Amino acid sequence: MDKKILGIDFSDNGILLSFYSDERKWYYPAAVSRDEISHSWLIGRAAYESALNGTGIITDKLLTFLDKHKTTTLHGVSYTATELVGNFFKAIINDVCSDTDIPDEIVICVPDITMGIINSLTECINYLGIKGTNVHIISRSEAFIYYSMSQSQDFHNNNVALFSLEDNALTYYEMKTQRKPKTTLVYAEKVLMDESFNIEISNTDAGAKLADHILVSCVERLFKNKVFSAVILTGKGFQTIDWAPEFTKLICKRRKVFLDDEIFSRGAGFRGADIVSERPVFQFVPICDGRVDCSIFLTINKKDRTMAYPIINIGDPWYSIDRQVKIIPTERKEIELSVVPLDERMRRTVHVPVPFLIQRPARTTALGLGLHFSNAHVMTIDIEDLGFGDFYPSSHQKISQEVTLWG
Repeated sequence: MDKKILGIDFSDNGILLSFYSDERKWYYPAAVSRDEISHSWLIGRAAYESALNGTGIITDKLLTFLDKHKTTTLHGVSYTATELVGNFFKAIINDVCSDTDIPDEIVICVPDITMGIINSLTECINYLGIKGTNVHIISRSEAFIYYSMSQSQDFHNNNVALFSLEDNALTYYEMKTQRKPKTTLVYAEKVLMDESFNIEISNTDAGAKLADHILVSCVERLFKNKVFSAVILTGKGFQTIDWAPEFTKLICKRRKVFLDDEIFSRGAGFRGADIVSERPVFQFVPICDGRVDCSIFLTINKKDRTMAYPIINIGDPWYSIDRQVKIIPTERKEIELSVVPLDERMRRTVHVPVPFLIQRPARTTALGLGLHFSNAHVMTIDIEDLGFGDFYPSSHQKISQEVTLWG
C-alpha cells in the first residue's frame, strides 16, 4: 500500500499516534500553550514545563475543551477551541512527520462520537492543510473492532474483552461476532464502569489490594455465562499489572491476555487501510458507537405488491447519513417505515402522517423524503411537497418529525 495512513487516538488524557504498518509511535499529553517570548506553540510535556517556568499559559483536557466550544486568552490574544486544538494538531504533525512523511489519510478515534465533535475536529484538521475528505473520525469502539478483527482467527473466535484504566476511569468494551449467510456482523459495546478508582491507590499495598478486588468483582459479573477468547488491557493504569495478582489470575484462565497501549491508534490505522483499499480489506459490518444499530425500510407498492425498500443499512455511520428519496404516495395519507434492529423480533413500524396529501387525488403528489441523524438513536424525517408537474404545482409545504429509534 503506497498511501501513508496515520491512526490517532485522541482523548482528554493525551494523544497517541502511529502509522499503519509501522511500529513507531508517539504520545503527548493533551495540553498546549504558547510561549510568551518566541510565540511558538508548545505541546504535551513541553506545555506543562512552560507553565511551570512562567513563560506559557497552559490549556489541557483538550477534547472536552473542544466539545464545549470554549475560548481562552493567551498573552492577550483570544483563541477559539478549534483554533487552539487546530494549532495543537499542527504542532504535533510537524513534530512527528518529515516533509516526505506527511500522511495521505488520517483516522482519528475519540472515546465518544457526537456531531459536535465531528464538526469541530474536521475544522481543526483544516490547520494541517489536508483535504477534509482525507480525514476520518471514528469511535474507540470502532477502532477496537478493527484492531481485533485484524488479528488471527483464534483471537476473535469468541467474545473479546477490553479494559481501559485511566487516572479516575475504568472503561469496559466487549466485542462479539454474529455470522450470517451473507455477512458477518461485529458488535461492540462500551460501559463506563461505576467501580472506577484513582490508579494512584495501587502504589500502596492496601490500595492495590482494594483495586485488585474491584477488578475481580467486575470480571466475575461481566464474564458470567460468556466465553472469551482474548482480553486486552490498555491505559495508564495497566502499564504494569503486578499490583493486581487475583485479577490477572482470573482473566488468564483459558484465554489470551494482551497489554497494549496502542490498540486504539492501531485500530484507527486498520480502519484507514480499509477505507483506501480498492477492495474491502475486512468482510464484516461493524455495529458500535458511531454506527446505526438497525436497518430502516420504506414500505412501497410495486406492481401491486407491497415491498420493503431499504434506505438505511445496519452499520452505516449515522453522522454521514443524508438519504434523499422521491416517492409518489397512493391513497394512504402517511409514510410507513420499518425499523429492524439486530434482534429482528424487536422490529417496529413508524407512521409519519402527511397532512397536505388530503388536498389532492391519489397518486398526484410527489414527495421528497429526507432522512438524517442527530445521534445514533434520533432520526429526523423531512418531507416536502414536490407537486406533480404542471397539473399540481408544488405547494412548498414541508414537515419534519423526529423519531427516537430506541430508548
